[in-house]
Amino acid sequence: MEGHMVVACKIEAYELKTLPILNTEKVTTTDKKKVQRALSDIIEAQVCGNKAKEDEGRKKLDKAVLDILGLGKKEREQVYEGLEALRRARLQRKEVGVLVETAEKWKPRKKPKKKKRKIRLEPSKRLDKWMKD
Repeated sequence: MEGHMVVACKIEAYELKTLPILNTEKVTTTDKKKVQRALSDIIEAQVCGNKAKEDEGRKKLDKAVLDILGLGKKEREQVYEGLEALRRARLQRKEVGVLVETAEKWKPRKKPKKKKRKIRLEPSKRLDKWMKD
């Protein structure tokens, strides 16, 4: 599936005490069925390639999950604002990535060619002296 994003964050031990955790045992059967129906709608729409139906399924899923969490109207608006900010940030990173991917390929500068040394054909004076001894 497309659009999954993993966000890593550091949580301090003292924050864990106040971190809200959903107790799935307290979720009603009706609410669980709403979530399952919404997920089924999304999957069916993706298989068919129906973007409008997929968006509708996502809205149903959002509503079902936010109902389970017991969020009010203002809290839901804050959630959607936060998600929109994350979406904009993701698109900006994507734009930067595209610019980097399409940039000209970097090539290292060419090293100057070394001059060839001429080899003396006549033996050195030391070699002559050594051979005589």
